[in-house]
Amino acid sequence: MTGPTSQVLDDITGFLDTLLPSSVPLFLMGHSMGGQEALTYATQGPDRITQQIRGYLAEAPHIRLCASGEPSWLTVMAGKLASRVFPGWQIVSRLDPKFMCRDETTRSLWPADDLCHDTGTLEGIVGLLDRAKQLQSGHPQIRDRDGLSIVGYHGTGDLCCDCEATEKYFENLPIKDKKLFVYPGVYHCNKATYFKVLRA
Repeated sequence: MTGPTSQVLDDITGFLDTLLPSSVPLFLMGHSMGGQEALTYATQGPDRITQQIRGYLAEAPHIRLCASGEPSWLTVMAGKLASRVFPGWQIVSRLDPKFMCRDETTRSLWPADDLCHDTGTLEGIVGLLDRAKQLQSGHPQIRDRDGLSIVGYHGTGDLCCDCEATEKYFENLPIKDKKLFVYPGVYHCNKATYFKVLRA
């Protein structure tokens, strides 16, 4: 989380530009904050790219944080004001591995993963919260088209991102080909997916 949403979208576009045109169907997938970014890209990414994306997959997307992790409106307001003066100011917010996954082996790998640095800038965190609010409101909406698929995965035991918010989002999603898989009791990080990413 190093910059505003415009930078996040530009970074995704820069990556996708290296893959397009593609001889195989292209899907954009993200987990947690990445899931939020994938869904946001579906609504705000450039048409020349999104028209070539077959579908979006969002695993435990950050549409709303769990109640215990939601910042107060006062904290959000203070953060927005501070981000205008010190946009690059870094904030470290440690995630407790025991909230990530029930599997002990997976939890032990979490702190050692260089990509899980738990650091963001004020500007990046404000963008993260703004994107979540947009997804909660349902505006802007993903425009349906032939061949577009949206798939979500979320565990009801997620202690980071609220599963009910994801369910509501998919319920109101104006897409014919959509599917949300809900897993009772599953935490934020899916063991199989995490190991797949580590091996890649």
